Amino acid sequence: MVYPSTAQEAVEMRDAYPSSCYLSGGTHLIPQWRASQRPPDLVINLKRIQHWVRPEEVDGLWIDPATTVADLRVCQPVGSQLAALHMALTEFGSPLIEPLATITGNLAAARPEGTLAVSMIALGATIFYDSVTGSGVVAADDLFEKPGQTTLPHGALITGVQIPHPVSSAHSGHLAIRAGLATSTPVVAASAVIEFSADGRVLGGRLSVAHATPTPREVRTAREIMQLGLPVSEVVDVLGDAAVAAIEPDDDWWASARYRQRMTRVVTERLIRSVAAKADTSGGLT
Repeated sequence: MVYPSTAQEAVEMRDAYPSSCYLSGGTHLIPQWRASQRPPDLVINLKRIQHWVRPEEVDGLWIDPATTVADLRVCQPVGSQLAALHMALTEFGSPLIEPLATITGNLAAARPEGTLAVSMIALGATIFYDSVTGSGVVAADDLFEKPGQTTLPHGALITGVQIPHPVSSAHSGHLAIRAGLATSTPVVAASAVIEFSADGRVLGGRLSVAHATPTPREVRTAREIMQLGLPVSEVVDVLGDAAVAAIEPDDDWWASARYRQRMTRVVTERLIRSVAAKADTSGGLT
């Protein structure tokens, strides 16, 4: 195990040893190592990197690789302005791993059971990374190639996540349904950010879904629907249809494809109504 002191040093080590891996929180990697017959040739532990560079152009919430789930749960802007993310964080899992699990590590693992990416997609997050060929950015919705694999260049290191400030008329939420224990993998999850007019019409927003798809994804048609200026009562069913059309459910241990399809509609419609009700009670609608 090696301990680089900078992000650049870390990516150079990763490039020099193709079978190496980064270690951040370790909540995904360590169980994988125990199950694997061939551990990585080199483990690059990021814990001693003291300074993570925040790009000057970043505006909004900045999450660096040292930020854990426990850190973000008590972050005031998250609780007051980014309800979708805060709600996803509260469903993360056991309190025992929250102080260890890092946000960027969770995204980089690209695990199907991951609970945070769907909220970040809805919130319009941007992922920053470094690699031996240079730095880059990618939208959260474009981060995932397939389960366990991202679209980042080989050996790239996520150096931060930016979540833009929401507009004052926008409200967000997150909802998941599980088939077993509260800490089990969700059967379906959805996150939404919705911008409302004073008279209760939907002016814009994003909707994202997970666990009924191979990877978390934005429901692209939902953005167009939300820009039509329709009342909430007329949007709910249409967004439910859009969410169902965007998924690719499979049968697995937890649920059948048919059940996931039905629950995607249920979760989406409940979520939209919940976000609208929250906007109404907070004075966002008149």
